[in-house]
Amino acid sequence: MSLDPRVMAKIRDLDSQLIRDSQALAEALRSSAERQIRNIMEAAEQASCWEAVELFIRYQAARGALNKEWAGQLIERLKGLEEPAGKLARDTGAPKTAVHLVLIARFLGHLIQWDVIRFRSGAQEAGHV
Repeated sequence: MSLDPRVMAKIRDLDSQLIRDSQALAEALRSSAERQIRNIMEAAEQASCWEAVELFIRYQAARGALNKEWAGQLIERLKGLEEPAGKLARDTGAPKTAVHLVLIARFLGHLIQWDVIRFRSGAQEAGHV
């Protein structure tokens, strides 16, 4: 999703909050979900609406690829990004859906990083590379 560089700059201003929120969600993981989060991020980058992303997450949970409780938490966090997306859209004139999907993709990118830090660094410390 391509947005005006000025809109993207305002989105990047929210990164500190996205990083903190994604860390909290990563800490709720019982095992690595890096691959599934990457799949969700790809779905978000290709989606035309939030509902398509939510459906994909529910599908992944239903087929057992994600813990259902954690998937519910993820959905709530991502849905919660609608509010800042709406504010940014009003402030910049950008489409709210596009801003929301970009925020979702950025959040998921940070979540992947926390997942890797959490599960791979522990494996390396235990001698498992």
